[in-house]
Amino acid sequence: MILQVDRLHVGYGGIRALRGVSFEVEEGEIVSLIGANGAGKSTTLRTISGLIRPEEGSIFFNGQAITGWPPHRIAGLGISHVPEGRGIFSNLTVMENLEVAADVMKRSKQHLKADLERVSTLFPRLGERRKQLAGTLSGGEQQMLAIGRALMMRGKLLLLDEPSMGLAPNLVETIFETIVKLNEDGSTILLVEQNAHKAIQIAHRVYALKTGQIVFSGTPEHHDIDDILHSAYLE
Repeated sequence: MILQVDRLHVGYGGIRALRGVSFEVEEGEIVSLIGANGAGKSTTLRTISGLIRPEEGSIFFNGQAITGWPPHRIAGLGISHVPEGRGIFSNLTVMENLEVAADVMKRSKQHLKADLERVSTLFPRLGERRKQLAGTLSGGEQQMLAIGRALMMRGKLLLLDEPSMGLAPNLVETIFETIVKLNEDGSTILLVEQNAHKAIQIAHRVYALKTGQIVFSGTPEHHDIDDILHSAYLE
């Protein structure tokens, strides 16, 4: 078990965002977390990565308790968070964005070169635009850069928050194909995604959040997609 979230409670501004959330992610899985806006999906990822401190509950990564750790320590363990909105450095070039991630993890020149080649192979457009300012990239290219930067950190677990948001339909397909390819190459992925149909289709397991609580857990092969969506959005 690479990730265990146990009875997580999070509140801020007088609002209870998460109420006893528990779920697990096995190594090598894509686990999709779906739900309506405000259900607590992004809050869950931000709490796992240390950006929000929980009021109650526990988070374990590879059996180690990391509850309440600061973000840099959690990232150092191998949890890479690609936030909603991408969070790239707009005033840096594509290459500089990737190198920043490598610097944070203190990569050697040899490892840096290998990681850059991996990202360029996965996202040829980034290789073509390596000297271009990140802020001038298209939305799809910025999302590729955000994922590429997470890969530079050699994360054991990728937290992807709304990777298809705001993208044209053809780029949405590209992003989901990339997520599947990353998983086939060995990445474990916890995916938060508003495009619930796509998120369910590529997942090994699905959890649905509603008003800060898990209301569904199961595998797509054992449940009809419409039934999963009904649990998340209509009941």
